[in-house]
Amino acid sequence: FVNLRLICQDIVTDVQSTIGSLHTLIFGAELMEPVYIDVALIKRAVSNLVTNAVKYSPPHSEVNINLWTQEDDVVVEVNDIGIGIPAAEQKYLFQPYFRASNVENMINGTGLGLRIAQDSVKLHGGRIEVESQVGQGTTFRIFLPRTQQGQPDETSENLLLESTVISLDEETDL
Repeated sequence: FVNLRLICQDIVTDVQSTIGSLHTLIFGAELMEPVYIDVALIKRAVSNLVTNAVKYSPPHSEVNINLWTQEDDVVVEVNDIGIGIPAAEQKYLFQPYFRASNVENMINGTGLGLRIAQDSVKLHGGRIEVESQVGQGTTFRIFLPRTQQGQPDETSENLLLESTVISLDEETDL
């Protein structure tokens, strides 16, 4: 069992030190009990959402990261006032190599980060939801069960890598 609040705080501190004053990261969290998670997998998922929020937001804007409990879940929310994602394309966000049409050639990326984040969260029995409007910003929410349901085991990392490799092999046009 680990303190997800401390993990999120570490991510915010690490990202803020990397970006300097280019953006302001604001972290808020209620006190909560420790949760059973694979730290590496969830840290990767949350880090991806935070760095994406920074990458797709205008300079000197705020990115909000919040953590709370809601019924049977722990929720990690990352909210930005960035470029947003076209509504018709949101259903494709978690497909390997997908990049929204409003970023394809403007901002570097592989189109794999959200898929890896989703796989990491699913291995815990959780889910990721997104709300976005072009020109208004995006909110991602990770929902993780507060109980040990879907708890990761020693094979979690291998399952994630296997699913990613399969996705890479199926989608590669090289």
